[in-house]
Amino acid sequence: MQKKDEFLKLFLDCNNRLYCYILTFVPNKSEADDVLQDSALLMWEKFDNYEKGTNFFSWACTVARNKVFEHYRSKKRFSNLIDNELIEDIGSNFGFSSQQENLKLSALNGCISKLSDNDKGLIKARFTKGTSLKNFARDTERSINTVYKRMAYIYTMLESCIERTLKQWEQG
Repeated sequence: MQKKDEFLKLFLDCNNRLYCYILTFVPNKSEADDVLQDSALLMWEKFDNYEKGTNFFSWACTVARNKVFEHYRSKKRFSNLIDNELIEDIGSNFGFSSQQENLKLSALNGCISKLSDNDKGLIKARFTKGTSLKNFARDTERSINTVYKRMAYIYTMLESCIERTLKQWEQG
């Protein structure tokens, strides 16, 4: 009985924030509801793996993020999302601390999904393929100055989006 009570308290304390988090990736409310339910069920099943005293919301977000990816794979729409490796590469360039890393990486994923295809292409080339900005400019027949300005703009937009998203989750 104690396990059940502890789980319910922790889950209900972050339920709204977790739902907002899931909506960042799954904008369809019906599908987001399903992902939340699937996540809650898996969290309950894996609650013995949760390390008491650590950040439950961060753990819940990790479970939910995996359920989001599973959801898209089952819908055959996963290819439209940016892969985890890219998100982690970009996240390391933002200097995320280990304590908040999961939340910030998740926020980053949602923010990247809002970028235009061209901006996603630039980010992918830079971080996944390791293409230098100079080579990217040459390959896309753009001036290096234009590419630098665009990259700076993308960084600024991602930082702002991450901050807004995290604030929204805190208030949710």
